[in-house]
Amino acid sequence: MKSITPNSEITAQARSALSGNWGRAIGVFCVWYLLAMGLGFSDSLLRILVFPPEVPVTIFSWIFSGPMTVGLAAFFICVIDDQARFSQMFYGFNCFGKSVGAYFMYNLFILLWTLLLIIPGIIKSYSYAMTFYIIADDPETGPIQAITRSRAMMAGNKWKYFRLQWRFFGWVLLCLLTLGIGFIWLGPYMSTSMAAFYRDVEAGA
Repeated sequence: MKSITPNSEITAQARSALSGNWGRAIGVFCVWYLLAMGLGFSDSLLRILVFPPEVPVTIFSWIFSGPMTVGLAAFFICVIDDQARFSQMFYGFNCFGKSVGAYFMYNLFILLWTLLLIIPGIIKSYSYAMTFYIIADDPETGPIQAITRSRAMMAGNKWKYFRLQWRFFGWVLLCLLTLGIGFIWLGPYMSTSMAAFYRDVEAGA
């Protein structure tokens, strides 16, 4: 079902939800970012010490990116639901197999569509955009089920989601002028807005 909630209202809901939760949200976002950097460093170190330089290695990133992405989605869903706790950022490890599976299938499907043409790959990335929120919200859902549900939820909502993301373009430019420091606040704001979007389309699904 197509969402009829204006994006301006969705971002306003995100700002309201962050009121009183900014500290936790910024802390989670920063820890998540540092862990992501750590995974990249671990893969680089593994490439240097174990594999030849020409061999691409993303072992740690592939194993842990799924649970971390699901955990981030779970935390910001709970920000919207006014139930945020720092520990929720690790929620994806409670459904480790499904999180890894969802991350693998998500990237595989987008890669296959991109091999056909770039535009179909971009469109499919919007179709599958709710996958990790679905896993975070309903851990009984399997990877393929989550991708299928996301595709159904985003039918008629892809353009709206695209416009929601572009609402932050000006803020991104301003953050770049601060040498990236502004992303400490923009990252949680964007993540909460995307979670609010999920709650909106999920309610109408």
